Amino acid sequence: MKGYQPSHRNFSFSVELPANLAHMKGSSFIICRAPLESLLARIVTESEGVQARHALTPLRRTPHFAFLEGQRASYQAYLERHGLTVGYGAEHSVEAFDRLLSEPGAYLAPPYQSSYIICEAVDTPSGKQAVILDGVHRAARLLHEGVRSVPVAILTPGALSSQMQLRRYVTDFKDDFQEWYTPLDIQGIVIHERTYPEFKERPEFLRNRQRGRSKWEFIIEKNLPDVRGKSVCDIGCNSGLFSLYMAQRGANRVVGYDRLETAVQPTNTDLPRQNVVEQAYFVRNLFRLAGQPGTESVEFVACDLAQLDFSSLQHDVFFSCCVLYHFGELFAEAIRAIHLRIPEVFLQTNLGHKEPSLARYASLDYHRTLLEKYGYTVSIDAPEGYDYPVIRGTKTL
Repeated sequence: MKGYQPSHRNFSFSVELPANLAHMKGSSFIICRAPLESLLARIVTESEGVQARHALTPLRRTPHFAFLEGQRASYQAYLERHGLTVGYGAEHSVEAFDRLLSEPGAYLAPPYQSSYIICEAVDTPSGKQAVILDGVHRAARLLHEGVRSVPVAILTPGALSSQMQLRRYVTDFKDDFQEWYTPLDIQGIVIHERTYPEFKERPEFLRNRQRGRSKWEFIIEKNLPDVRGKSVCDIGCNSGLFSLYMAQRGANRVVGYDRLETAVQPTNTDLPRQNVVEQAYFVRNLFRLAGQPGTESVEFVACDLAQLDFSSLQHDVFFSCCVLYHFGELFAEAIRAIHLRIPEVFLQTNLGHKEPSLARYASLDYHRTLLEKYGYTVSIDAPEGYDYPVIRGTKTL
């Protein structure tokens, strides 16, 4: 297993402390990613009553990991030797550990997926290292399953600034997603575009009118229907950036739809198998950490757009940028399915495609003819020399 990808949909920046750490309530924690091999556990070496001495021990050398390797007796002996110090209430009994291990995907699925291994930073002869306060069993299990790194909450002295948490979240988790089709700049913290086929960073696209906020400001924002108080679907939302911008413009509900790892774009089968919806939730978390408004009205739905039932959409505005023409005749089917229920359509296309059939569906003539066929009044903004015009359709239902 290459790594552990938490659900960014359920990612929380508040730490729910277990009962044994209740005395730490009010402490500050920074949420970050840590290599499992780097985490240390406090293992009791000597005990007398409730007094104990501990050794900071790598996970692979703990009795917990030995249990997972089949050395059950050494774990049982550890519990019995130190009695109340580790205790059957503070540590899992052999039976409790067995039950946990019998759960399919234990620690890789809810409810564990959105909880953290709680640590503190401790000065050691090797430098400052993360020592587990709660979650040794979980960490040992994940390490044994081949997971390389996990989300952790590390106790930090003093107050923690949102900017510090934002920067750490970006640094540690942006590489969960190989492709970044849309560059981002959140309070000066930048994620550059990187796309097929090299997936190398392209800083030149940060201020380019073809991508991200620059595209929004250049052509989308001024042509967008009035979304205040309305429900919007964003078909092929990608990182969710435009969904969030529409919420900030006053939409009372925005639902973005995009693919899981299992879906393949028909005109480019080499795109990475990526959970785009998790990426969109990651970006929504960035907006929340940055204190930006509107995030509570945005949600994302994972689906294969080629299988989406467009007739089930219940929205006031249908929004889709550079997506539907990739699906050929499905484009027409989608408009036919929504035309009796959704009065406003906003589309963007790409006139730079050279492959004949793709270029046909991406053309402005096709967009205009299709929307007019289903009763929309069409307006187009196509700046000279710009390959990404927008098309707006409006009708009275």
